[in-house]
Amino acid sequence: MRNFKKFLSLGLAVAMVAGMAACGDPKSKDKNSPDGTDGSLKGTLILINTNAVLAYVIWVLNGYFKSVPFELEEAGRVDGCSWNQVFWKIIMPTALPGYVAVGVLAFLMAWDEFLYALIFTTSKTSKTLTVAVSEFGTKYGIDYGMMMTAGLLATVVPMVLALIFQRYIVGGLTAGAVKG
Repeated sequence: MRNFKKFLSLGLAVAMVAGMAACGDPKSKDKNSPDGTDGSLKGTLILINTNAVLAYVIWVLNGYFKSVPFELEEAGRVDGCSWNQVFWKIIMPTALPGYVAVGVLAFLMAWDEFLYALIFTTSKTSKTLTVAVSEFGTKYGIDYGMMMTAGLLATVVPMVLALIFQRYIVGGLTAGAVKG
């Protein structure tokens, strides 16, 4: 398990350093594409969001796994489990609230992302919900009714997700808060 913790730390460093290396040029054009872009910008947005969320997830899970008592691993080894069995039958169920909490928070980070989506999406079919909501305000005026409706619809999915996983989120976020 200690090697797994070192692996998480190494993954965090790699995810943070390799961040924007995969980005494409947001102004690149291809005449064969219907919207005038080369089609790789959606992939670039996915890579950027994945990289930002991955660094966060590894960082939080690293701290979470450090809070899991080493005695659980030792007890599993004493009972005759292999390292693989200790991880899958003892550590994974213990860490389930942490995984759920980090998964929900990672989804919320990707759902609410605005800046890169604004830069890397050029056609109306590829815009994310946050960018589409922002476009209800133009130089001619602001359509407050449509903006509020879209904002309400944009909050339904995260709200339902948070309500479903509420007990795991609270348990996962407070598990490493008190050392005993």
